[in-house]
Amino acid sequence: MLIGNDVVDLTDAECSLNNLHSRFMDRVFSARERETIFASPDPKRTLWLHWAAKESAYKAAVKGDPELTFSPRRFRVRLQAGYDAWPRGTVEYGAKEMQFRGSLSRYRVHVVAASKSVQGSRALESKAVFRIGTGSDASVIVREAARAALAWRLGCSPSRLGIRGSRPPRVIADTAVLEESDFDILDLSLSHHGAWGAYAALLVEKPRGPRELWKSARIAEDLRTSRLQ
Repeated sequence: MLIGNDVVDLTDAECSLNNLHSRFMDRVFSARERETIFASPDPKRTLWLHWAAKESAYKAAVKGDPELTFSPRRFRVRLQAGYDAWPRGTVEYGAKEMQFRGSLSRYRVHVVAASKSVQGSRALESKAVFRIGTGSDASVIVREAARAALAWRLGCSPSRLGIRGSRPPRVIADTAVLEESDFDILDLSLSHHGAWGAYAALLVEKPRGPRELWKSARIAEDLRTSRLQ
């Protein structure tokens, strides 16, 4: 199970449609994608939604195939009709496919793509997109935000987790944290552009044995009893 995410700052001067050469459009987007982009009420935002979907799908796919190169036109975006601020769709590459979900605002585009095997599983996504202060180290801020969120999900202090590397980033935790937590971390993706940062993590709930089920039932009973007192 793999996950990728990408954020685009729409206020960045490089994102202006006036700064994009026709050769860039032909190299990155298929004829069908270009038609979708320029037929939309907001071509700029729709263009960068397509780009972020391609990027996020590639970031996930390359983890399973390290030899995979990013050729944007090979990653074909299909948007579900009638989207608003929460687009969905698929990204096809070769005979494979990723599903993606996005969130849009006037200022940024954020997309998370995941392998289809995630659908219907016990997997859980933890994700966020947020502003980064000017003059800040974007990479550090995104890592710290992801570390704090994952620590909360695992029920431990952020000091007991670490994130190493970037392609891909890996979560490092001591054995006790991993054994005591109800979740395993399957994958993590980090992204930042301009004034925005984002992360997306994929976790899976551990199967519960008799001892864990007994413990959960005991906690629930203690809570019920305390409310009656």
